Amino acid sequence: MTWFCLTFYNSGSCPNLEYLALTSVNMRMDDEDMANLAKSCPKLEQLDLLGVRGFTDQGLHELLSKCKNMKFLDLSYGGNARETVKQLKVIILSNVNIH
Repeated sequence: MTWFCLTFYNSGSCPNLEYLALTSVNMRMDDEDMANLAKSCPKLEQLDLLGVRGFTDQGLHELLSKCKNMKFLDLSYGGNARETVKQLKVIILSNVNIH
């Protein structure tokens, strides 16, 4: 995770943020980063994590259980959260577009 992104969402200054793009070929977010993002930005509706790696099913599940307004989630080219992504389509967020 980059210093800017950590500072941004760890500051608690984005409780009303609805859209966030954290895209990078070399960016890493672990499960703790995902939990912090969910805690700091609970109103997220759109999250673009294209190319972001390092998180697992646990981190993604934490994010989605806290961000109940999520409608769009882009996990292209990143992440190791394959089981949660499979469940998203059927169980957790049937109205979400997953790319």
